[in-house]
Amino acid sequence: MGERVRFGFGVYRHGPCGRTGACEKDPFNDPNDRIVKLHRYNRPYFYPLAIVTTNVGISLGYDYSTIEYKEKQDFGLFKEDKFQFGGLAERLGAEFMLNERFSLEFLLEGRALAGVDDESAMLYGGQLTYAASVIPKFSVYHSERSGTSIALAAGLAYDNGAQTSPLVLMLKVIENAIDELNEAVETGEMSESDLESIYDVKLKDGTFTFERTGFSPSLLLVQTLSPLIGLDGGLRYDYALNEKYDAPSSVGGDSTDKTNIISVGGGVSFDFHAVSSAPVGIRGEFDYGIEQPEEGKDPTSTKLGGMIYYSGRRNLDLSANIMRWTAEMDEDTDGSDLFLILTMRY
Repeated sequence: MGERVRFGFGVYRHGPCGRTGACEKDPFNDPNDRIVKLHRYNRPYFYPLAIVTTNVGISLGYDYSTIEYKEKQDFGLFKEDKFQFGGLAERLGAEFMLNERFSLEFLLEGRALAGVDDESAMLYGGQLTYAASVIPKFSVYHSERSGTSIALAAGLAYDNGAQTSPLVLMLKVIENAIDELNEAVETGEMSESDLESIYDVKLKDGTFTFERTGFSPSLLLVQTLSPLIGLDGGLRYDYALNEKYDAPSSVGGDSTDKTNIISVGGGVSFDFHAVSSAPVGIRGEFDYGIEQPEEGKDPTSTKLGGMIYYSGRRNLDLSANIMRWTAEMDEDTDGSDLFLILTMRY
């Protein structure tokens, strides 16, 4: 009874997969299979899965976000050191197995947030961000006997976001009023059109925008320890091809500095359905990143996630996820996000 191992261009026949029948199909001819050595895997949230498959998924939930300064900041109308936002977060994903060694994954992610208290709503207002990614993935090695799968991926991502601040719009009105008053003092007159120009403020006058294109080569790993326990991981380098930050003219601070990020992540999953009749599993994962800006210190970010999922059907994933992201935004500012997400993948 031969074992199927795939390395380079060698393909060999594999033997039976055990009493559960989880691998009774050839895992390389079943494009929907996410099972390695009787253990069933879910796609990690922070990096791609090291298995070439065909699947489609949707995630939708709530994002609670904070920005915290190390000291209280004076914004004229108020002093505050912590700002809070809440809103929706979503992800749509689809992966297509083109052959037994290669797949293409597409991701579309978005968030819509607004300030949840008076100060946050006044200063930061609302923000909308989205990201689109295409991720080619190549299976380098797969062995059912050892329970190991190794893949290489190279993602191309485009991020775009905008945030509008009511406070900045208000400051723009004040700036216009001061300009008109100064002109009136010089000329000794003020017309109706001069008064109207005070309120001649456009949305862009209070809007900050961000745009980034990045390329992310990744090394991905899956290792099954038993039908119950599986490990996965990813090592990535996110290289900024283009990065641009635009601020309103009344505030200033435009930037085209690029930031590259090196990240390492890992996860462990327990599928109790593989050893019992309970169709449920749990999963935990982490991701740690170090930013490499063109100037200044190297900020870090930490992402932690937990999941409980239904594992009663071979190719259907239903899960509830909780994730906590923390990051150093700069030397004086920290940010965090708490996500509560529901996911369905088939």
